Amino acid sequence: MNNWGTSKDELAQQFPGDEIIETPNMTATKSIRIKAEPEKVWPWIVQMGQGRGGFYSYSKLQNLFGLKMKNAEQIIPEYQNIQVGDQIRLSPHGGGEVAIIEKNRVMVIYGDEKLMINPNIKESRFITTWLFFLERVSEGESKL
Repeated sequence: MNNWGTSKDELAQQFPGDEIIETPNMTATKSIRIKAEPEKVWPWIVQMGQGRGGFYSYSKLQNLFGLKMKNAEQIIPEYQNIQVGDQIRLSPHGGGEVAIIEKNRVMVIYGDEKLMINPNIKESRFITTWLFFLERVSEGESKL
């Protein structure tokens, strides 16, 4: 499941944000083809987050854990101008921040335990990155 939808060539590829964590303990690379141009998919990606557009997932299940998730059913204009340093909440308690942004192509979210769970801890036990990488694969089709 860690490499769902991903080719061997893609697994060997270097992606934006790979340099943030030098020696990761775990990696997962998942991809999906979408019948839409990257410019049509991008607005849905940049509005993600708790208190924003949600995560387009199983909100009923997420809300059993108190995440207060609501998935958007339309593009929300006020969430389209995302920038490096902006916070993307994963829960009401915190999340990560945008580390890399390249419109219609790349969004990398960086998070550590202080950002995600408890800002008062002295030292984080984990850090993570979450890459959203969009590319056109043919006319009218993208790969995320």
